[in-house]
Amino acid sequence: DVDSLIADFVGQIQSAMGGRNSHYSTAREGVAELKLRLENTMLGKQREFVDCGMPSLTQHKMFPLSSLMLLSGLPSMGKTSWILQAALGTAMKLRENNMAGCVSIHSLEMPLWRLFRRMACMLSGVEWNGIEDGKYGIGSYQFDRFQQALDYIETLPIFVNDDDRQTSAKVV
Repeated sequence: DVDSLIADFVGQIQSAMGGRNSHYSTAREGVAELKLRLENTMLGKQREFVDCGMPSLTQHKMFPLSSLMLLSGLPSMGKTSWILQAALGTAMKLRENNMAGCVSIHSLEMPLWRLFRRMACMLSGVEWNGIEDGKYGIGSYQFDRFQQALDYIETLPIFVNDDDRQTSAKVV
């Protein structure tokens, strides 16, 4: 019978691990970890969330450390702009506060260079079509601002995977 087979298998694993199931922890262990985290937070050594530069999201602590965020919605609703603003703001705050960590972006639709072009446009306030059309040529104020934004973005802890064959299992 299947139930007894599984019970025997689980019993063998538990006995090999000293009788303890690896996914369970005692209340003592959980409280000890919480106390250590609390102490480190009070001393300024640790943070539980990262400020993304968007006050309404920061107020609600929307980006806990070591978290995965998925965003979905209808086409042309501003998903990419919103998430790039949050990612850019988070990376800037990580750098500004000298925090360990990075921002990881997984894009199925947009190539790497286009994501960074959009971020540079956000930071510089320069519209891409002005550069692309030649309206803002090399040496112009707008072109220089765009270049400065690119130079700054290069220093941020942002990593992008733009492989269109990604699966959710590979992302996690």
